[in-house]
Formats: sequence, structure tokens, C-alpha cells
Amino acid sequence: MKLYATMVNSKGRKEGIGDNESIAITLSNGKINIFDLTFTDDGEDRGKIEVMTYYNGEKTVIGYCEI
Repeated sequence: MKLYATMVNSKGRKEGIGDNESIAITLSNGKINIFDLTFTDDGEDRGKIEVMTYYNGEKTVIGYCEI
């Protein structure tokens, strides 16, 4: 499965990325990393997101229907 992500800032500027295995995004506040988001194939043509917080290093996996 080909994975895609489109990021949009508050001014409407879009940036797209794609990969066959995973897409990772780090969200930060200036130089302080807050979250890592990793989007991967779940084997069912949907995908899953792993969220890691830098506050305590805890990871949570969010499946397609769990939101």
C-alpha cells in the first residue's frame, strides 16, 4: 500500500509526502519536540498511527476505527 500525508499550515500551504513503508512526523514547539506521529500499513488497506509523546516517552497506537 502506498501511504500519503498532506500537511496544511494556518496559511493554507500544503506539503505532501509519500512512502511504501511508513511516514513519520515530529510535532514541536520551537526547538522542543512534543509528539512523534508514525503512519504505517496495518495489513488491511487502512493504516494505523503510532503516537509518541516526549513528555514521558509513552506510545499509543490508534487504529482506523478507534477514533
